[in-house]
This record gives sequence, C-alpha cells and structure tokens, in this order.
Amino acid sequence: MTFIAKYVYNAIGIAYKTIA
Repeated sequence: MTFIAKYVYNAIGIAYKTIA
C-alpha cells in the first residue's frame, strides 16, 4: 500500500467518523 493510498484511507475514515 502506498503512502498516498494510506493517507486517503485515513482521511475517508476520519470524515466518515465525523459525519456518523
């Protein structure tokens, strides 16, 4: 897994956690 993919995955996880 590339660093960019990991960063994007973390960003989506945080956004989802914030919305939910």
